[in-house]
Amino acid sequence: MPSLFKESDLGLISTQTWVEQIHYFTDCPSTNDFALEQLSLQDQQLINLILSEEQHAGRGRGENTWSAGSGALLFSLYLPLSKYPLPKEKWPLLSLACGVASAEAFKSIVKDPAQVMIKWPNDIYLNDKKCMGILVEPHAQAGGLVIGIGLNVSNEISEGIESSRILDCIKPEFETPNLHRELLIWLIQRLEHCLVKLLKDESCLIDKCNHWSFLNGKQVQLTGQGVDVTGLCGGVDQRGALLIEGSPYFAGSVRVLQG
Repeated sequence: MPSLFKESDLGLISTQTWVEQIHYFTDCPSTNDFALEQLSLQDQQLINLILSEEQHAGRGRGENTWSAGSGALLFSLYLPLSKYPLPKEKWPLLSLACGVASAEAFKSIVKDPAQVMIKWPNDIYLNDKKCMGILVEPHAQAGGLVIGIGLNVSNEISEGIESSRILDCIKPEFETPNLHRELLIWLIQRLEHCLVKLLKDESCLIDKCNHWSFLNGKQVQLTGQGVDVTGLCGGVDQRGALLIEGSPYFAGSVRVLQG
């Protein structure tokens, strides 16, 4: 039995969040793949949490892959559209809504909330370094949405990788042996709050995304899907597109050049 979460922890997660079913692994190659391949085949109509202590075939945007060892918080949520009927035209905003939810969660527990920022389209930065990645994958045929999250908490960071950890930046009063459990519950609660907001009105989420943006006002380069553009980032628009020199872009990999 995995050791990071006890049976009592899983019970608390179920009672304090909208999660209805939990799958807990010592090592799951990819929690998103499990959700997409296994749960969708079962005509799953419950909100599922897939939780793993380690991942060695995790996926990022595009063809990016990654792995994470013990001490990271690695999970996916499977949301059936029967329980969360998000219109298809709002699916591009889902990743940003998850980013706002995560930023809200972290800003309440770290020593310097101003250092928690959102990097379009799917990363959370802490002290100018990535601490969390988000991968949203709709599965229209199965009728569900998958939200994958990988968060550096107390795991070792490989040498040469520019990343930060929540444990190094957290307020002393939140340092607890149950840190992973409390972080997971708090994150899922904030995700539910922001995703319900997205159903009704996305404008406040877009405003927060721009206010906490890691890219706004900086010279950036966006590449991928036949695009290679450089210019000043002007935030995101109401559709979730990144604005560079006033032009909208919906996909690609972005890096800061200066400023």
